[in-house]
Amino acid sequence: MNKQFFFATAIAVGVGCCALFARGETIPMAPDVKMIMEKATEGDAASERRLGLCYGNGNGVEQDYTNAFKWFLKAANQGDSMAQFNAGVCYYRGEGVAHNDPEALNWFSKAAAQGNVEAQTFLKKRRIESFKRIACWVAGILAVLVVLIAAKCKSCGCSTSSNA
Repeated sequence: MNKQFFFATAIAVGVGCCALFARGETIPMAPDVKMIMEKATEGDAASERRLGLCYGNGNGVEQDYTNAFKWFLKAANQGDSMAQFNAGVCYYRGEGVAHNDPEALNWFSKAAAQGNVEAQTFLKKRRIESFKRIACWVAGILAVLVVLIAAKCKSCGCSTSSNA
């Protein structure tokens, strides 16, 4: 089965789905890639991001995640928050670049700081999941401690309950 690249609609990011174009931006099914490419090579951040979307979705060019990431990163480094979010997604999913959670969180954080709702939502859900993992870890340690204390008290003859 051919892996689908969901940058134009929505992506699963582990703990939920984030719509990428909540602000209404869409890439036409047959974009004028030549024009987008010209503007992107001139350094236009919006065109760099759009070219990344074209490569990611195979719209007007052969689908190529490495080139998609390359163009997202160029736009992201110019401060384009949507490109920053997409670069984070690439790192998070390991598409076009090696999987790298710290780098993904770095780009999600940059996008979120500019008000990117998708990045803010991802980070919020990520924090909630982290707190749940920590709570489970602490509960497990407490359960082990209770068992160890009960075993110690049983072996020394002391009582774990207080009788007044």
